[in-house]
Amino acid sequence: MATEDRYANIASATVTESGTGTLTFQEILTNVGPVVKVGMLLDEINYHIPAAEITKLVGDGDEIRMGWTVSNQVTDLEDFTDRRILHTASLIRKESGTPGNFAFHRNPMQYQFFPPLIHAERRIYLAVLGVSLASAVTVRSRIYYRTVDLTPQNFLELSQTFQLIG
Repeated sequence: MATEDRYANIASATVTESGTGTLTFQEILTNVGPVVKVGMLLDEINYHIPAAEITKLVGDGDEIRMGWTVSNQVTDLEDFTDRRILHTASLIRKESGTPGNFAFHRNPMQYQFFPPLIHAERRIYLAVLGVSLASAVTVRSRIYYRTVDLTPQNFLELSQTFQLIG
């Protein structure tokens, strides 16, 4: 029996805040045209925070938020009612007892999806936001994805999932 390659396509992006505390986006090209009716299946997301960025987390509550969205008009990565947000993660410094008593974390931060996340938008963005940091922060990420053909009805239903109805 033939198996499907879950890691057929890889895309990566690096995004740096345009200013301290400014939610900033970097679009990646997916090779999906505006009239092509396909869905993108996200099998895995890796986030990598460079060591120089981790040293910017100096106080209790300092945070680096990152995520993947289908719009660069998202205003809050923690708004779980915003269907334009595909995935978010954050790294927060929490003091435990005496100052300087903190834990290490593993890079990259890896998330695998079974079943995969699916969306029908042709644009996808990596986003970053530093919270309580003294300078702008940079995050790198890699996604593993596949594309699947959709019927016109399935495409319409899936596309509507990521639209805000006003």
